[in-house]
Amino acid sequence: MNVVFIDNFLCRVKNTKPLFRLSREKRRKEIQDAFMVKNNYLNLMDKKILLIDDVITTTTTINE
Repeated sequence: MNVVFIDNFLCRVKNTKPLFRLSREKRRKEIQDAFMVKNNYLNLMDKKILLIDDVITTTTTINE
Protein backbone atom coordinates (compact mmCIF):
# COMPACT_ATOMS: atom_id res chain seq x y z
CA MET A 1 0.00 0.00 0.00
CA ASN A 2 1.36 3.39 -1.02
CA VAL A 3 0.32 6.05 1.51
CA VAL A 4 1.26 9.71 1.22
CA PHE A 5 0.62 12.36 3.85
CA ILE A 6 -0.41 15.75 2.47
CA ASP A 7 -1.33 18.52 4.85
CA ASN A 8 -3.61 21.41 3.89
CA PHE A 9 -4.82 20.34 0.45
CA LEU A 10 -8.48 21.01 1.25
CA CYS A 11 -10.01 24.42 1.70
CA ARG A 12 -13.34 25.39 3.17
CA VAL A 13 -15.51 27.07 0.53
CA LYS A 14 -18.73 27.33 2.52
CA ASN A 15 -19.28 28.53 6.06
CA THR A 16 -21.33 26.06 8.05
CA LYS A 17 -23.40 26.23 11.19
CA PRO A 18 -22.08 24.45 14.28
CA LEU A 19 -22.94 20.80 13.72
CA PHE A 20 -23.09 19.46 17.26
CA ARG A 21 -26.83 20.09 17.76
CA LEU A 22 -27.99 19.00 14.31
CA SER A 23 -29.39 15.60 13.39
CA ARG A 24 -27.32 13.27 11.23
CA GLU A 25 -29.28 14.23 8.10
CA LYS A 26 -29.05 17.96 8.79
CA ARG A 27 -25.31 17.62 9.42
CA ARG A 28 -24.91 15.87 6.08
CA LYS A 29 -26.80 18.62 4.27
CA GLU A 30 -24.94 21.38 6.11
CA ILE A 31 -21.47 20.03 5.35
CA GLN A 32 -22.21 19.07 1.73
CA ASP A 33 -19.89 20.94 -0.67
CA ALA A 34 -18.23 22.80 2.20
CA PHE A 35 -14.72 21.65 1.20
CA MET A 36 -12.79 21.72 -2.06
CA VAL A 37 -9.44 20.34 -3.20
CA LYS A 38 -7.00 23.21 -3.79
CA ASN A 39 -6.03 23.80 -7.43
CA ASN A 40 -2.47 22.56 -7.09
CA TYR A 41 -3.79 19.19 -5.83
CA LEU A 42 -6.43 18.52 -8.48
CA ASN A 43 -4.66 15.24 -9.31
CA LEU A 44 -6.17 13.94 -6.04
CA MET A 45 -9.77 14.36 -7.25
CA ASP A 46 -10.14 10.68 -8.22
CA LYS A 47 -8.17 9.32 -5.26
CA LYS A 48 -9.36 7.93 -1.96
CA ILE A 49 -8.65 10.51 0.72
CA LEU A 50 -8.58 10.03 4.47
CA LEU A 51 -9.67 13.17 6.28
CA ILE A 52 -8.77 13.35 9.94
CA ASP A 53 -11.14 15.60 11.84
CA ASP A 54 -10.46 16.86 15.35
CA VAL A 55 -13.90 15.74 16.57
CA ILE A 56 -15.90 12.75 15.37
CA THR A 57 -19.54 12.52 16.35
CA THR A 58 -21.61 11.18 13.46
CA THR A 59 -18.80 10.93 10.83
CA THR A 60 -20.67 13.45 8.64
CA THR A 61 -17.56 15.49 7.80
CA ILE A 62 -15.55 12.39 7.03
CA ASN A 63 -18.25 10.96 4.79
CA GLU A 64 -18.47 14.16 2.77
